[in-house]
Amino acid sequence: MNTLIKIYMNATANQQDGDEVSISKTFTAPVQMKLNAAINETKIIPLGIRTATGYQSVNDVVISVIDDTNNRFSLCTSQNGTFSTSITMSGITDTNKIFYLKGTSTDTDYPTVDRAPSIKVTAAITQVS
Repeated sequence: MNTLIKIYMNATANQQDGDEVSISKTFTAPVQMKLNAAINETKIIPLGIRTATGYQSVNDVVISVIDDTNNRFSLCTSQNGTFSTSITMSGITDTNKIFYLKGTSTDTDYPTVDRAPSIKVTAAITQVS
């Protein structure tokens, strides 16, 4: 699948680096976060979003967490801001724009690999002229 907008782990702001996150629940390169539920651990990790070279977003790009039945994951455009289930960004180009994913656990959680939650990106992309 030739996707014109992608998410990256280990990305640097305004660069074209990082490790591409797998799409469509293929799990070849998923976003991973290990949490210690015994201590109610919370982690925040940076992710990058960018278009393919020669493309840019049109209007707003909405990034959301879906299928998170336990409400354990949230997003924010800054590391210390207010996290929610969706964020809106604009001006996405072919260099990384950073956003943050927060995962939380509680001491009532059982050890598991939760593959249900996904990150959904809704965007209109156009070729740069």
